[in-house]
Amino acid sequence: MAEQILDWWRDGVVDGYTIQPPTLPHDLRTFVREVIPLLRAAAALSAGYPESTVRQRFALPEPLPVG
Repeated sequence: MAEQILDWWRDGVVDGYTIQPPTLPHDLRTFVREVIPLLRAAAALSAGYPESTVRQRFALPEPLPVG
Protein backbone atom coordinates (compact mmCIF):
# COMPACT_ATOMS: atom_id res chain seq x y z
CA MET A 1 0.00 0.00 0.00
CA ALA A 2 2.78 2.44 0.88
CA GLU A 3 4.49 1.86 -2.47
CA GLN A 4 1.28 2.66 -4.38
CA ILE A 5 0.75 5.85 -2.37
CA LEU A 6 4.39 6.83 -2.93
CA ASP A 7 4.12 6.17 -6.67
CA TRP A 8 1.08 8.47 -6.89
CA TRP A 9 2.86 11.12 -4.81
CA ARG A 10 6.07 10.96 -6.89
CA ASP A 11 4.02 11.21 -10.10
CA GLY A 12 2.26 14.31 -8.76
CA VAL A 13 -1.13 12.61 -8.80
CA VAL A 14 -1.79 13.28 -5.11
CA ASP A 15 -0.68 15.86 -2.57
CA GLY A 16 -2.66 14.51 0.37
CA TYR A 17 -4.35 11.40 1.65
CA THR A 18 -7.72 10.42 3.06
CA ILE A 19 -7.92 6.95 4.52
CA GLN A 20 -11.00 4.93 5.41
CA PRO A 21 -9.89 1.77 7.19
CA PRO A 22 -12.45 -1.04 6.83
CA THR A 23 -12.32 -2.00 10.50
CA LEU A 24 -11.59 0.29 13.39
CA PRO A 25 -9.46 0.46 15.37
CA HIS A 26 -7.45 -2.52 14.08
CA ASP A 27 -6.86 -1.40 10.48
CA LEU A 28 -6.12 2.16 11.54
CA ARG A 29 -3.47 0.94 13.98
CA THR A 30 -1.96 -1.26 11.27
CA PHE A 31 -1.87 1.65 8.82
CA VAL A 32 -0.23 3.94 11.37
CA ARG A 33 2.28 1.30 12.43
CA GLU A 34 3.23 0.01 8.97
CA VAL A 35 2.46 2.63 6.32
CA ILE A 36 3.00 6.00 8.00
CA PRO A 37 6.70 5.34 8.80
CA LEU A 38 7.36 4.44 5.16
CA LEU A 39 5.66 7.63 3.92
CA ARG A 40 7.64 9.73 6.41
CA ALA A 41 10.92 8.02 5.46
CA ALA A 42 10.25 8.93 1.81
CA ALA A 43 9.43 12.55 2.82
CA ALA A 44 5.92 12.10 1.45
CA LEU A 45 4.36 12.83 4.83
CA SER A 46 5.40 15.40 7.38
CA ALA A 47 5.98 14.38 10.98
CA GLY A 48 4.33 17.64 12.02
CA TYR A 49 4.30 21.35 11.42
CA PRO A 50 6.24 23.96 13.40
CA GLU A 51 3.41 26.49 13.13
CA SER A 52 0.83 26.41 15.88
CA THR A 53 -2.15 27.63 13.83
CA VAL A 54 -3.48 27.22 10.30
CA ARG A 55 -3.20 31.01 9.90
CA GLN A 56 0.54 30.79 10.62
CA ARG A 57 1.02 27.73 8.43
CA PHE A 58 -0.38 29.54 5.39
CA ALA A 59 1.24 32.88 6.34
CA LEU A 60 -2.12 34.62 6.55
CA PRO A 61 -2.28 38.06 8.16
CA GLU A 62 -3.47 38.38 11.73
CA PRO A 63 -7.08 39.54 12.04
CA LEU A 64 -7.69 43.22 12.70
CA PRO A 65 -8.73 44.12 16.25
CA VAL A 66 -12.45 44.52 16.77
CA GLY A 67 -13.78 47.82 18.08
